[in-house]
Amino acid sequence: MTVSIRSVLHNTQFKRADPVVEVEGKDLDTPVRWVFTNEREDVSSFLSGGEMLIIEGNALLAADWYGTLGQYVASLAQAGVAALVVELVEGVVRMPDELVSAARLHGLTLIGLKSRVPFVNICQSVNTAIVHEQMHLQLEVDTMSIRYVRDCPTPAVSKQWRKPLRRCSAKAWPSSTATVCWPRGLAVRSTPETSPAWSSPSRGALDR
Repeated sequence: MTVSIRSVLHNTQFKRADPVVEVEGKDLDTPVRWVFTNEREDVSSFLSGGEMLIIEGNALLAADWYGTLGQYVASLAQAGVAALVVELVEGVVRMPDELVSAARLHGLTLIGLKSRVPFVNICQSVNTAIVHEQMHLQLEVDTMSIRYVRDCPTPAVSKQWRKPLRRCSAKAWPSSTATVCWPRGLAVRSTPETSPAWSSPSRGALDR
């Protein structure tokens, strides 16, 4: 199962921090690509989408952040961040209204942490689960590739493989591509179907 915001909320280390969903955002089933902490106001310029960002509430008190929380949330939403997590233990103990309003406006999931747990423990636990899932999906694709080549000795490949390939690829990160190759590295099938690689190789190519 793909690691999502919802599954992170049930992670053992994350639950120790007493998480409270302040703003649900677009969808709690949104995939989480990575969890990390960075308290720079311009952090969005270093993101590529799907991240769960954890910051300490006190970071919001920085003088250069004053009056810019709305812009901060907007930049995270534009970068495709899955969720913003704010520790609300010391100094800032409730989610700032400006942050909540901006999260609602931009559809960004906003989570507060009511108890202190080392961020490194949360990141390690969730990211390990993410890597484990990626390895599981890769193993599934590799297994399908072996079966595919074994069961299809000719270029004429049955259409019955298209659906399971799409299903397997869909479990991974949306931008991922699953490709089935012959032993010498020649692409036989690739998902999505619109990929140029979604075509059978020529007989001559197979004989090389």
